[in-house]
Amino acid sequence: MARARTARGSNALLGILGHGEECIGLAMSGQIAVCDCRTKPMEDPAVAVALALHYARTAVDRGIPIPTVVLELLALRVREGDPTCRAVGEWLDERGLLDIRLPPSLERDQ
Repeated sequence: MARARTARGSNALLGILGHGEECIGLAMSGQIAVCDCRTKPMEDPAVAVALALHYARTAVDRGIPIPTVVLELLALRVREGDPTCRAVGEWLDERGLLDIRLPPSLERDQ
C-alpha cells in the first residue's frame, strides 16, 4: 500500500480552497490523500482574490513574487469583467506586486 504524500500547500491556502480544519490537519500530516470537502471552483472570482491577497502578504513579508499562475487567474477574472478582481489587480499594481499586464476593464470600454 502506497503511503499518502504530505500536502504541499499551506494551511491558509488549503483553507482558501475550501478545506476544513480537520481535513487540513490530516492532509498536512500525510494521513489522507483525498477528502470529501466541498472545495471552491477555480472559476469563482473570490478564489482568485483570496489567492492574490494570500500571496501578496507573502510577497511583502518575504520579498517573493506572486506566482504567475495566480496573477493569470486574477487577470482571467478581470477579462470576464469582475470588478473586485479588477480592484485587487490595480491595488497590486500600485504596490509594485503585479508583474503581468491586466487586460483593459470591460466596464471602461463601454
